[in-house]
Amino acid sequence: MLASLLDGPVFYGPVGFRQEGGYTALLPSAASDWREPSVVVLPARAELLVPAPEVLAPCGEGPWWVIPPDRHMRLCTPARLKGIVRRGRERIAAGGEPS
Repeated sequence: MLASLLDGPVFYGPVGFRQEGGYTALLPSAASDWREPSVVVLPARAELLVPAPEVLAPCGEGPWWVIPPDRHMRLCTPARLKGIVRRGRERIAAGGEPS
């Protein structure tokens, strides 16, 4: 389902992010000024553990691609990601589970 909503690469890491696990969407550097509650925007030169291109499923404690990079190396569109974050936050506020 996530692949139908986003247009760029996303991976999941089961550790990190306060040991809770979390999703990482790869965005263009122009999105570095984006501020949203519960969203961490890393600086352009941050080191990030990224899964190998062929890791598409859980493999130990390392990250894996939920949406792997395509051959054109497109990145996620910030507006689409903001919409997903907003909808998830609204569902949680309404007492539902994020989907």
